[in-house]
Amino acid sequence: MDPLATEENQIRPLVEQLYESEGLTDAMTDEAARLLLHWGEQQLQNLAHLQLSQTDLQEAAYALQRAMRTVNHLMEQRRDFSDAAMIEHLIKLVEQVISLTLIAHRAITPGASYDQET
Repeated sequence: MDPLATEENQIRPLVEQLYESEGLTDAMTDEAARLLLHWGEQQLQNLAHLQLSQTDLQEAAYALQRAMRTVNHLMEQRRDFSDAAMIEHLIKLVEQVISLTLIAHRAITPGASYDQET
């Protein structure tokens, strides 16, 4: 079977979840939502190219959705946040993206050990 077709079949349900989950973009304009969803889809495609196990891919997709929800929350609350609160939320977002990266790296580097705080 064609590896690209296999990757596409593997991520198709995950991409559909992104587009069907209002909680990822409900605080955004259509254009902003489109940008975030396109970015999320690209991340899933990048993860599929790593040929992760289905379990690792699911875990990474969940981490991606958490990061996207954080972006949505930041968009929704941006006017109400003080500078310090915005920094705290941006740090949380960075930690979530690092978590996503660690999941992918751990999956392609067996035996590696990472401390993960989120």
